[in-house]
Amino acid sequence: MTLFCMRIFHYDRELIALIHQGLPFKSNTGQAYITLAEEVSSGANGSGSAPSMRAMGLVWNGVKMFDRALALQESQLQSMVPQDIDLDIEDGGVTLRDAGIFEGVERAEADRPEQSEQWAVIKEPVTKSDVLDTVLAKLEALILLCGLIQQTGNIQLTGDPFIFYKEQGGDLLSKLEKLLDDLPESRAEAALPRANFTAAVADLGFKSGNLSAQQYIEHVQRAFPSGPTAELGPVMIVNRAEAYIQLAHTLLDRTNLNTAEVTSNQILSHFNLAAKLLAEAATQDKKNARLCCLRGDVEMFRSRIIMRNEADPERLTTVEILWGNAGVFYRGARRLAEAYPNSQMDTNLEGIVKGIVAEVQKQLTQEGSDAAEVLANARKELSAFPGWGEVAIEAVRNGVFDEMVLVKLEMYK
Repeated sequence: MTLFCMRIFHYDRELIALIHQGLPFKSNTGQAYITLAEEVSSGANGSGSAPSMRAMGLVWNGVKMFDRALALQESQLQSMVPQDIDLDIEDGGVTLRDAGIFEGVERAEADRPEQSEQWAVIKEPVTKSDVLDTVLAKLEALILLCGLIQQTGNIQLTGDPFIFYKEQGGDLLSKLEKLLDDLPESRAEAALPRANFTAAVADLGFKSGNLSAQQYIEHVQRAFPSGPTAELGPVMIVNRAEAYIQLAHTLLDRTNLNTAEVTSNQILSHFNLAAKLLAEAATQDKKNARLCCLRGDVEMFRSRIIMRNEADPERLTTVEILWGNAGVFYRGARRLAEAYPNSQMDTNLEGIVKGIVAEVQKQLTQEGSDAAEVLANARKELSAFPGWGEVAIEAVRNGVFDEMVLVKLEMYK
């Protein structure tokens, strides 16, 4: 954990005690809580639920800070009226024609009491762009909180999470739309967090039984901007792909899902769309190691569906090809992370570990392979990379690999 995070932990109570300070402090403190929560949750792989619970509490504090900042911003914005002022160029001050129309101004003591003018120090006014920034920051915080609720199963803070998100989302998205009517140039900036929020709440709604599979699918389809995929830009394309990966993964793991409602072929079609989207993004962002890892993950997911179709005589051949493709993508992620290391070193380890595990799965299914030798070689190779176990466990938790592979690699006893 970074020194920054350790200091935030130490001063957590002091931060809460200081919430009565000015508006910028509230917004900045909210963002500090979110930054810390992301750091804590990113280190939670394989270490139990305590870090995720801690991260959840931090995000909740951040959401509350954004609420307070929003309330102050909206109040100040509403109280602003046209101000009739003259600039005194000679003295560098501001003369008030009518002191009664000024709101939110800290009055300075008159330096020259013999003069009739009143002098003031003018605060920078709140703008609709400021409110928009806070709305988007809260939206991002709620997306993070949504994932942590599902990861921990803890609903003490929110009560029924779907009801909480419907209420929060309805109010926040309404504010966002009104702001964008006045700030149309910000629509592109707001499109991504709004889409991700809609997809996250749809996933939550389906898992909690509040949405049917078809409603879940429709929410995800409507969440992202329409139009030619190539024009969306790589960031939006990747986020759209991830929404479809999550959709298909969620449907795939619902063992009690009515096959009349969603078939395996329909689930496979969502993974196929994600693969197509990621391929398009890769043509626009050729140095992104994470993109390669995601493409490998999709191949592993597709292999899971193919393996379930026992009536297909070619399924083993198809699955072996998909595992080979995944290995290519994972090795590509490793090469890109090494070639362009800035903020991609975590992906380097992920690509290494997933590439080895994918190759193990492939080799174990090949006729005549020596399972003991394959596993021994893999263990030896993996042991050279500290932290590989956490990456592998996280991949199993996310459904990329079967738990049995880690049992064979002696990660699970």
